Amino acid sequence: MARHPRWATAPSRPVHVLWWVALAAPIVCAFALQWLPALNGPHLWLGLPAILWWTTIPGSALVTVVLLLIEQTRTDDAEQDRLDEEAAREAAAREAAQRTAEESRA
Repeated sequence: MARHPRWATAPSRPVHVLWWVALAAPIVCAFALQWLPALNGPHLWLGLPAILWWTTIPGSALVTVVLLLIEQTRTDDAEQDRLDEEAAREAAAREAAQRTAEESRA
């Protein structure tokens, strides 16, 4: 069975480990930080309840970092560029054929 062209060059093992660690960080923080008394108390931080602050704002930053990490370590950029160029050529050919068909009708 042939591999999908997107994974023509599989990410190395250290990259896979880094992905799993980075993907686990927001999940672990979301569950672990809520039991820290300084973060889960009846007080406000910057006008928000402390638990809301620590589960949404930094959690969003962690998810952003994870997505950036995954995007920067992708190995299929050349294949994706080739597919994009092929799709653009096919679209241009279809448009030219459609224009030719419209001109022949007129």
